[in-house]
Amino acid sequence: MTDDSDLGMTDDQYNLLLSIFFVPFVVFAPPIAMLGKKFSPSRVLSVLMFSFGSCTLLSPAAYNFSGIFALRWFLGMSEAAFFPLVIYYLTTFYRRGELARRLAIFYAASNIANAFSGLLAFGVFQIENTSLPGWRYLFLIEGAFTVVFAIFAFFYLPKNPQEARFLNEEEKRLAFHRIQVDSSSIVNEKFNLRDALQILKRPTTYAFLIIEICLGVPIQAVALFMPQIVQRLGYSTVKTNLYTVAPNVTGAVMLLILAFSSDAVRLRSPFIVLGFLLTLCGFVIYAAIDDVNAQIKLAYYACFMMTWGTSAPSVLLSTWYNNNTAHEGQRVLLTSIGVPL
Repeated sequence: MTDDSDLGMTDDQYNLLLSIFFVPFVVFAPPIAMLGKKFSPSRVLSVLMFSFGSCTLLSPAAYNFSGIFALRWFLGMSEAAFFPLVIYYLTTFYRRGELARRLAIFYAASNIANAFSGLLAFGVFQIENTSLPGWRYLFLIEGAFTVVFAIFAFFYLPKNPQEARFLNEEEKRLAFHRIQVDSSSIVNEKFNLRDALQILKRPTTYAFLIIEICLGVPIQAVALFMPQIVQRLGYSTVKTNLYTVAPNVTGAVMLLILAFSSDAVRLRSPFIVLGFLLTLCGFVIYAAIDDVNAQIKLAYYACFMMTWGTSAPSVLLSTWYNNNTAHEGQRVLLTSIGVPL
């Protein structure tokens, strides 16, 4: 959520800017993810991170709708395969009963990043008498951090457990043994596109993809529109950013609770349904309030409930079909189609 934009955008242009991100996201995710499988996810993830960090860093240089639109398009291309490749990358390190909570920690970090972003925006918008609007400073700071960390990740992330410099020889052998004994992967499998495409012949694939489409409603509604939802409570732009912090933090906590519980009992579907129900209740409560100013505490509580079930179904569904797809190429392809959907 930015302060008064100096780009002169209408509400329709702003909503278009949010949604256009997903067009390249859907189109480019599968081919880029295939490159990640072929050339190592650790390397491709770092390059993608550097690319979308650079797009963010360049955003303050845009002074009209066309410029920010173009940057948003390339940002979507850069982020397209990032989440699918992270999911695949983690499947090569962890056993099936450990995957959900590892993915949950990654997604929880994303929730905390959203919370930190709101807190950072609150601080940046306190800056007065500057030549640039606060939102431009915000993009400069966040883009710079991403670019610097991408360079660090390129040199630090190992291609696989056997090449991890932070493990000794005994730990590397143990890591390899763990994956062989109880993993969703065929270890160090060569990439073959024809074999990967066989996943599209399975009826269960389309059932998973339909659920993936449903996941987009809660996770993106909250991730993209939480500032607007909170602003309806009557807060200023600066306070709106601050009041998005607590819901995102509790959403991360609930995600960890659901994922750890799912791993403990090795069941996915009941916790996916529970996540959907929590967010649904939040949406229903908020939508049913005619005058949010008269019931502001209840409305703000509904914002918390909205975040409780946003990421958990996505984490658990990804865990579910990754745990049941041994072929690495098929797993990467299914994830790279499902997550963007």
